[in-house]
Amino acid sequence: IDQELSRVNQENVGAQEQELALIVAFHDAGKKSVADLFQQEALLAEARSALLGAESALVVDKLELIKTMGLKMKGGIEIDPLEAPALDQGWGDEDVDDAVQEALTARADVQAKKTKIASSAKKVDAARSGYWPTISLMASGGTGYSSAMQEHFGFAEQFVDNKPNLTVGLSISVPIFDGLATYHKVQGAKLEVQTGVLELETLAQSIELEVRQAFENGFAVARRAQRR
Repeated sequence: IDQELSRVNQENVGAQEQELALIVAFHDAGKKSVADLFQQEALLAEARSALLGAESALVVDKLELIKTMGLKMKGGIEIDPLEAPALDQGWGDEDVDDAVQEALTARADVQAKKTKIASSAKKVDAARSGYWPTISLMASGGTGYSSAMQEHFGFAEQFVDNKPNLTVGLSISVPIFDGLATYHKVQGAKLEVQTGVLELETLAQSIELEVRQAFENGFAVARRAQRR
């Protein structure tokens, strides 16, 4: 609607400029008074002011659209106008519902909330691992050399044959009592998931309200424009 209003006001400015050119010609020929000239100049100024207002409204509403879609406010945006319904009919429920679902699917903030919930769910699984036994495997190896033994054993004999060592260890830890630390970690992670779900539901309600409001506001503007 903003684009259409801007186009109409642009055409009106062009028409007023043409009318002013005719009045100037008639005034120069002595067939129009200076009052007619001033009046037409005032009408042209009013038309240009209306055009500036329409263009400003278009820019502001484009930014509002970008905000509603959750996009970055960089670069230009081209609007593909919807086919507006008859003013005595209003938007169909299916049109509005489709727009709401598209917003819930495409908006970046919705995707971010879903990712956060999935991450929190993994934290629950990680916290639950504290209930299970853990097995640790350790292995170490080494060798040595002493110059005091050089008289009896050479470097290679000491380093390779006489002093090599290898240690292997296995430990099993069974959690019996940890002061409820694991329980509190699991509950905290579950609470984080529940909080994320609640935030997503609240965001979804806000998005639906914004989209439905946008349809109603646009229809109201169309009705006002028709009355004018």
